[in-house]
Amino acid sequence: MLKRAATFVEPRLGRRKKTMEARIEELRSRAPTDINHGQALMLQGMANASLRAQTLSSNKIQLD
Repeated sequence: MLKRAATFVEPRLGRRKKTMEARIEELRSRAPTDINHGQALMLQGMANASLRAQTLSSNKIQLD
C-alpha cells in the first residue's frame, strides 16, 4: 500500500499581507477616477444590497 503524506497548500487567495487600515489608507490616497452612469448604478446597487437588513426565519433568508 502506498503511503501518502498530508500536503498543506496555501489558500487560493493567498495570505493577507496588508492590514485593513493599510488598505483603507491606500484606497484613500488613490486619485479619483471618472465612471459612467451604468457603473455608478452598479456600485450603488452593490452598496444598497450590502447594507440591506438580513433576517433568518424558518430556514430561509429574507431580505427586507
